[in-house]
Amino acid sequence: MVTLLLFGVLRDRIGCRELAIPVQGSTQLGALLDLAERRAPGLRQAMAGCQAAVAVNADLVADLERTVADGDEVALLPPFSGGSAESEVPVLPRPGVRIQSGEFSLDAEMHRVKTQSGRIGAVVAFTGTVRDCSHGREVLGIEVELYPAMVMKRLEALRVEAVRTHALLAATIIVRQGRLDIGDDLILILVAAEHRHEAFLAARWCIDEIKRSVPIWKRELTPDGWRWVDHGC
Repeated sequence: MVTLLLFGVLRDRIGCRELAIPVQGSTQLGALLDLAERRAPGLRQAMAGCQAAVAVNADLVADLERTVADGDEVALLPPFSGGSAESEVPVLPRPGVRIQSGEFSLDAEMHRVKTQSGRIGAVVAFTGTVRDCSHGREVLGIEVELYPAMVMKRLEALRVEAVRTHALLAATIIVRQGRLDIGDDLILILVAAEHRHEAFLAARWCIDEIKRSVPIWKRELTPDGWRWVDHGC
């Protein structure tokens, strides 16, 4: 059995969050999607319409000839909005990277980062906050959907790369999921270095890379109802 996960607007169009596709031994990814099409007519068209990417076991793949087998997890990913419902997929915690539903404490996280090295001379914090207007439309709140296994893997890779390329002494990235209200914090990036130049550059690099490559989708509640943040679908 291969588990097929659907996210964001693609999930809405097909009308389900996951499909269990029986396979015998192994099969090519393209053939698996053909099987899924029989269970969910219009899946292939919906994927093409929003240029959905495909991940196997939380790693992006570009070749539909890739072989998948019983027990694998395949995810169909619309273009990321950079941050609806919370996913129940369990993920292992990684040092310096966290996904959570509740609020985070900037003071507590700042203290935790600053105790990691006596050489720290600069700490830069970035928080992304839910605002009440988007593209000229009133926003009443948002829901954040993400693919936890892949998010944790990508965030840790980004954190490690930021430490390596910007000579950081510590770094923390926290992303929230689920329903958020106006004024709530969605993401926290904390980077610490000996000097401010490296810290500022690293914080900017981290948020730009998260927006570009981490599977996070946002749905906004407007006076006219819910709508997915426009990201190509």
